[in-house]
Amino acid sequence: MYALIEAIDTHRLKLLYLFAFTFGCRVGELLGLRPCDVNTEEPCITVSGTLQYIPGEGVTRKDRPKTASSVRTLPLSEDLVSLYDVHIQNMRAE
Repeated sequence: MYALIEAIDTHRLKLLYLFAFTFGCRVGELLGLRPCDVNTEEPCITVSGTLQYIPGEGVTRKDRPKTASSVRTLPLSEDLVSLYDVHIQNMRAE
């Protein structure tokens, strides 16, 4: 596991990978995350939607994840909050 974390250390989507490892989020849930889903004051992240590729139509936002129990709010560590802040700055710069 440490080798995997070390391998993503400089990747631009490091935060996405860490959310996947930490919370077990599905790919569609990760891609459906929006800045408004992250609360750095509480700190927590709310998984409330997904993105799904539909051949011939492109990418469409769905209202809910796969199951009703998949809608959840998860606590963020201080490290993840710090990485989120850096990620947002990098996104704005891109």
